[in-house]
Amino acid sequence: MEALDIAAEVTHEDCRLALQNIELLRNATLEGSGLDDETIARLRDPPHGPSNELNDPDTLMSIELFLATINASEKTYERAVKSFVRRCPHVKPLSFYKDANGCEQVKRAIERITGVVGLKHDMCVNSCIGFTGARATLDACPKCGQARYCPIAAKAGKVVSRQQFTTMPLGPQAQTIYQTPDGAESMRYLFDAASQILRDLPPGHPLKVYSDLPSGAKLLELIHTGVITENDIVVMFSINGAQLYKCKDSDCWMSLWIVASLGPDKRYKKQYVLPGVIIPGPKHLKDLDSFIFPGLYHVSALMRNGLGIWDALCNTSYVSKIYLLMWLADSPASALLQGTVGYHGARGCRLYCPLPGRHKMGCPHYLPALLKPFNYTVSGCDHGDISQASIGAPSSEEYSRNLELLLSAKNETQYKKIRKATGICKPSLFSGLSRALPMPFGAPLDLMHLACLNVTDLLISIWRGVVKGSTQSDPKSWPCAVLQEKAVWEAHGLRVHRATPYLPGFFDHPPRNIALRLTSGYKAHQEKPPRRMRAIKHPVVLMMYNLAYIALEV
Repeated sequence: MEALDIAAEVTHEDCRLALQNIELLRNATLEGSGLDDETIARLRDPPHGPSNELNDPDTLMSIELFLATINASEKTYERAVKSFVRRCPHVKPLSFYKDANGCEQVKRAIERITGVVGLKHDMCVNSCIGFTGARATLDACPKCGQARYCPIAAKAGKVVSRQQFTTMPLGPQAQTIYQTPDGAESMRYLFDAASQILRDLPPGHPLKVYSDLPSGAKLLELIHTGVITENDIVVMFSINGAQLYKCKDSDCWMSLWIVASLGPDKRYKKQYVLPGVIIPGPKHLKDLDSFIFPGLYHVSALMRNGLGIWDALCNTSYVSKIYLLMWLADSPASALLQGTVGYHGARGCRLYCPLPGRHKMGCPHYLPALLKPFNYTVSGCDHGDISQASIGAPSSEEYSRNLELLLSAKNETQYKKIRKATGICKPSLFSGLSRALPMPFGAPLDLMHLACLNVTDLLISIWRGVVKGSTQSDPKSWPCAVLQEKAVWEAHGLRVHRATPYLPGFFDHPPRNIALRLTSGYKAHQEKPPRRMRAIKHPVVLMMYNLAYIALEV
């Protein structure tokens, strides 16, 4: 089930549940986040200096051994440790067994060094919901009825969760960036760059050059008004799903924290991209909010009470507060995060602008068609042509009014009617955060799928004469359908593939033979590219090559 279908299934009860979770976020505390006392103490008063544990050869050996046996059992690790001790009795490796806080000793050392702390939460075995927030006390999934705990273990008097997901709180990871002078200096980029723009920009004059995040009007306003200070940490939340295996059900969702305070030279490097949550699946999620709730609860507590920072560059300690600048996802998942209806609503704009949508007769999906089609009489969608310049900007005031109207629905029928008219299906969980942009400004457009998959897929369908939806004429009769013949299509794919040696070396993967790998979308690339050739995997550039060849063939 796709995310847009899930949005259509949101009920009035789910709307009330979202309000309960928002209230929990607004009153979040570190003690309620599930972290142990030692980690909470470090969040409030971090060590004044980087961890020296890696300087201890026994600890280093333990961590290296743990990583080497990461896919083996804990017995394998313990047996290897005993073998080392027998050969070298003076060695004192860390044990895999749990300490007083219930954490394995070697894992605890890794947590202190990296800041990556894992919190386990129960979830439905069918991936419907996570048992968190307002649903933390349930014993069964309200969506599918599956039991939360193993019934066989229950007969033996044990409480064993059937399925769990892992949340990695942001705070401990953010602290580690400041533990080196280079990291602490890099965290000043966003505030310093925005402050420089504010100093250089004459009052009342628009910005002429837009280069990076500090150029954003909202961010400049937040820094100018003092909402974001030089000691604060600005982050972005990103989430996406992935299918791990080609031929079996293996949906897995992952979220990341992108540290916007860092400069573009480090912001997206693996070392600084911080893990947020890993949801193992294997089926489609039915309540995304319940899975991201623990991570947002922790962030909300840091927004309210602050995060202790030891700055290695200045050798000082201070309290920093988190500010969530944006939450990023593809368009269907973004609708879930925002609490909007996506394609199913007459008002389905991802930015929540006032543009009304149109749909085909009998088709429930609304599309942002500006021009009214010929002989088009679909009720509620037959408004006149809309000029792009006339479309108004999103408004937080209008969003709030429409949300209040949705929450005032007396029954399910009235709720569905208002949901369709307003484009809102529930309050967004992000509205419970005290330091974030007001709805609906925190979710930007997803241009990657639009430019890299949707548009290219549409153009290829037109060129091949297989585009769907035409009732006026056969797409194969269109003059632009130049790739419909099998021999021409295969020859075209081969010509694109053979362009590899002529592409600049700074591109990544060589272009695939699109005639062989059409259905794999933007993610496809040649399986075994020649080592001497490094070329293109970006589909927009690939489409340019397709256009060039088609122009020659026409």
